[in-house]
Amino acid sequence: MVKRTRGSSTMGCLFSMLVMGVMLYYGVTFGRVWLRYWQLIDRMKNAAIFAISQKGPETLRRLQADADEIGVPAEAQQFNIQRVTAPPSITITTMYHETIDLPLVHKTLTFRPSVTQRL
Repeated sequence: MVKRTRGSSTMGCLFSMLVMGVMLYYGVTFGRVWLRYWQLIDRMKNAAIFAISQKGPETLRRLQADADEIGVPAEAQQFNIQRVTAPPSITITTMYHETIDLPLVHKTLTFRPSVTQRL
């Protein structure tokens, strides 16, 4: 007796494509959040390097503009800049939350980026 499997490979292919599409959608959404975090860290490192030649308010304004450009939440623009004299260094910190709302996933991530640069 011969089994009829007509269309089963098509269904398997469609199911695989559906799973891959869902994984891609979730991955892109989570990836954007992490990309913004790493971009903010990079901007904070650059600000710390140039803090030697800039005053505190200039550095703060530049960081706030960078955070706005990247698209992180407004609470991330509340930077804390500390200068230490021994050893000479600058530390820049902030904290913010990002909420991810996807089908079946509602997650709030807390980020605490911090950069320390010796001057």
